[in-house]
Formats: sequence, C-alpha cells, structure tokens
Amino acid sequence: MQILLHAANPIPTLPSLAVPLSPLSLSPHKGRKFLGAFMMSPYFDVLARNPACKSYVTNGNSDILPLHTLQNFGKGNMAGIPDPASNPDVAQVLPYLDAYLAPEGFYADLPKVVSSMMIYAGGAESLRDDILLFGEMLKKTTDRKELEVRMVVDEFGVHLDPMLDFFVGIPEDELVPVTKEIVNWFRERVTV
Repeated sequence: MQILLHAANPIPTLPSLAVPLSPLSLSPHKGRKFLGAFMMSPYFDVLARNPACKSYVTNGNSDILPLHTLQNFGKGNMAGIPDPASNPDVAQVLPYLDAYLAPEGFYADLPKVVSSMMIYAGGAESLRDDILLFGEMLKKTTDRKELEVRMVVDEFGVHLDPMLDFFVGIPEDELVPVTKEIVNWFRERVTV
C-alpha cells in the first residue's frame, strides 16, 4: 500500500515513483497504472487500537495472530518514530505507515496509479473487521469507475490463509473457492 500511496501522492522528502508503462495495458489511458494490486490480510491499524474492530478479540483464539501479537508488532514498527506533535515532517508521513492515522480523503488519488484492487480477509482472522472497514472506506473515497475494489472473505480463513494453501501444496483444483477466486483475479490481469 505504501508504494501505491507514494506513487499517487509522493512524500516531498523522497524521490517520486513513476508507474512504468505496462506492456499488458490494452488502452493508452491505462498505460501508466498498475493493472491490479492484491492485499492479503493487510495490516492497516498497526497498533490494533480501533474499538470498532471487535474481531481483534472475538477471533483472537482462532487466528494465528492474536491481538497481543499484533500490538507487539505494531509497537516494534512504530518504535523510534519521533513525536509528530513536535515534528511536522513525521506527522505528514505517519498515514503512509498507519492507515488509522490517515486523514479523510487520503486515499482518493489511488485511481491515478492502480486500476483494480483485491483485498482478502479471513473470516476467523483478528484483522478481519479492520480490513473490511478499510475496504469500505476505500470504495467510498475513490472513484469506482477508475478503481475497482473487490473484497473477498474466506469464512473460516485465518491470517494469510490463501498463502498457507500453497505452502502445504494443495493442488489448484482442490483449493477453497476464495483462493480460486484470487488465482483467477491474477489470471485476468496477467494473461494477454
């Protein structure tokens, strides 16, 4: 997500990132966009502090990443970052690191750099509610004609569940329907 955000709204203190012309693009207006971005179990609220996200607690015993682990990871990710109140440059960069801190409309320019996004959440995942809230916010914030946002939820899936299917070597014809949908989404974007 940080790469897409930086391409759409460059951080002034960093070199800008131009999206390369895609050889797979069939129309000139899409030539400078990524054809798709896939996010599997994305970690948006790095300190897991949103009280609207009940799945942090309700799914803590079913997921491979319980709340205390998420919070410890988040503290490690944010360690050493200066107080944004005393450093305006830090305040400007924090939404790139932690979506919970993003101001309203922060994601509105994503359609400039990507045509479609698929976001996966496991139904038994601690991050589920946060992922679903982010997906809904993204749909409301961006122009749906310019950016297709597709949410997929595996009812019994855990954090990174589709990847685990491939790690254990499940044949493609035996994958769960959500993982098959993800594979097909990739095929649609890379098959010419």
